[in-house]
Amino acid sequence: MRYLREIFILAWTLAGSAYILVTLPPGSDTFRYALIITCVAFVMHMISVALDRDADGD
Repeated sequence: MRYLREIFILAWTLAGSAYILVTLPPGSDTFRYALIITCVAFVMHMISVALDRDADGD
């Protein structure tokens, strides 16, 4: 439940990242870098959520 809540909170950020990725040509280096940065940022955020021990009840 906690992870779903975090994804819901991040929905606009993820939508903005997806919008930028859609506008880039798929074979370009810029697309690849943007995709890597987006994925790493998402994974880092979810790891920080998993490591957060101060959550209430989830």
